[in-house]
Amino acid sequence: MITRWHKFRTFLILLTLTAGLIYLLQRLYQIQLVEGETLRAKAKRQHQIDFRLSPRRGTIYDRNKKELAINIAVDSIYANPAKIRPVEGTVRKLSALLDISPVVIEKKLKSDKAFVWLARKVKKGLGAKVKQLSSAGLNYVEEVKRFYPKGKLAAHILGFSGMDGKGLEGLELYYDRYLRGAPGWDQSEKDARGREILSFRNEYSAPINGLNLVLTIDEVIQNIAEQELEKAFQKSKAKGATIVIMEPGTGKILALANRPTFDPNSFQDYLPSQHRNRAVTDGFEPGSTFKIITAAAALEEGLFQLEDKIFCEEGFYRLAGRTIRDVHPEGWLTFKEVVEKSSNIGAVKIGMALGKEKLYRYIISFGFGARTGVDLPGEGKGLVRPPRSWSKLSLGSIPYGQEITVTAIQLVSAVSAVANGGVLMQPRIVDSIINKEGEVVKKFVPRPLRRVISPDTAKKLTDILVGVVDEGTGKAARLKEYRVAGKTGTAQVAGVGGYLPGKFIASFVGYLPADNPQIAILVVVDEPQGTYYGGTVAAPVFRRVAEQVMAYLKMTDNRN
Repeated sequence: MITRWHKFRTFLILLTLTAGLIYLLQRLYQIQLVEGETLRAKAKRQHQIDFRLSPRRGTIYDRNKKELAINIAVDSIYANPAKIRPVEGTVRKLSALLDISPVVIEKKLKSDKAFVWLARKVKKGLGAKVKQLSSAGLNYVEEVKRFYPKGKLAAHILGFSGMDGKGLEGLELYYDRYLRGAPGWDQSEKDARGREILSFRNEYSAPINGLNLVLTIDEVIQNIAEQELEKAFQKSKAKGATIVIMEPGTGKILALANRPTFDPNSFQDYLPSQHRNRAVTDGFEPGSTFKIITAAAALEEGLFQLEDKIFCEEGFYRLAGRTIRDVHPEGWLTFKEVVEKSSNIGAVKIGMALGKEKLYRYIISFGFGARTGVDLPGEGKGLVRPPRSWSKLSLGSIPYGQEITVTAIQLVSAVSAVANGGVLMQPRIVDSIINKEGEVVKKFVPRPLRRVISPDTAKKLTDILVGVVDEGTGKAARLKEYRVAGKTGTAQVAGVGGYLPGKFIASFVGYLPADNPQIAILVVVDEPQGTYYGGTVAAPVFRRVAEQVMAYLKMTDNRN
């Protein structure tokens, strides 16, 4: 009986040991092969810390190496949630220090990861205060943050970059691949108490900093342009406003500004519409400024001389069932006077003499209906329909800037071509890309696109445009010291069912000194309240900007 019991007990022990061994082998198989990758990943998350080392984004300078976009040192705060005790008290203190909702912080501290960001790119010094709350579970690293020392100045040119350092708008976006550099990595492991194990330090790869941009923009000229544009924007209670200043002979943009604007240091506090660079994105009907193109085409084709007479129908002209009117009724005017007095009827008769095919050819040649290639994102084409889509009324509209839309950058480039003796230049914002030693990595040279009119036609047209300022609708742009060539524009705002009553776009575009143009300036004021003519709203802005810019450039008197 005893022997039988011993045998049975031995059997039970062996059975138990065998079952235990089978269970252990099964668990070993489960852990090593089935759950191995998952568990190893979990262990890695708990003990390995991977830091992405952000490169320093390249600096953006004006043409005189004044800083427009730089980097500043900031703190980024992170946590190892498993090491933070007590959680409730720490959450309350972190919320007060970081000005973040306790709910948000508590959610992050419930993570099973060994690393979570609590706050990125906060004020320098805040990281040290946070670390004092928990020696093991809280820490910080120093990062860099994009900073625009001039605030709103040149906001639509510079744009901005996001939290990860990636360019989102403006030059920050367009030249992001040059500015951003390449990130580095710092990888280490921590023990059960959250302390770094130096012997297990794995990878370190230093970041490569970005390259720097030197712009064609002049900070002083940009500041002049922005101040005067802001005054006009506020005074006229306009919906929007734009100014562009360009060197006619090179295509270099010296200033570009829009209203409304924003501060790129806090871009998230503004509406997306305020980020929009309307100088390159938005199309508008140019109105009478477009008579420059119509006149240029007619002179180049030899259809008119400056003193040829055109009958302007005493201010009322019927064409294809539509009445074309002039603000100031005129009878016979010379070709030159048609432009000086801004006669719509005279412009239509010039356009009819050209015909739609020739007029269209010059419109396209001057760069309308296509992107200029300016180095800014989001450039629009404007709207130019081919002649086959023109109606019987088109030659009664397009010659004086209706039934067509242009961008500000297109218009100032086209008029700069007249100032440049008939050669259209590609507009540019960036002059060069340099490294940290100041060596030029890439240089952008002035790029002539094509000749649009002859030097002789350009000279005749300049004489006409000087007359506009001295004797015609542009007298408010006249300067005592310099001969100014320019043209006013007053355009109706088009809506879905036609032109909107009481809504206009006032503009003035011109260049100086007329005999040796150094700058071309376009001013556009969108939907000014009260007076709305280009000669009374935009021309005075041109004059004030031109006076200050010419004084700054130390240009000599050329009128006397």
